Amino acid sequence: MSKIIPGTFTRYELTELETLSGSVLNEMQLQRLQNNLADIADQILALEFDPNNPKDFMQQDSFLKGQMSFIRYQIEASKESFAQLMQMSQQSVDSQASSN
Repeated sequence: MSKIIPGTFTRYELTELETLSGSVLNEMQLQRLQNNLADIADQILALEFDPNNPKDFMQQDSFLKGQMSFIRYQIEASKESFAQLMQMSQQSVDSQASSN
């Protein structure tokens, strides 16, 4: 069971299994994140450069690309965690089978 780690920001002490399990997204969550990625990509493509205010364009572009990076990170972390959980589960089954 996780416990809160005291500090300025809330953090939790998690086991490896809790960390992996907490990272796995279900199919609907993955679909929603994919929709978010598509929406953000559309927004990036719709950005218009204003030569009188290039800083505004760069800020908007950077903000949207940062959002994309975070979403991609979450999706990739979910896939990797799921694969690790499946591997751990298979090792457990194999271990039980060999001890019988």
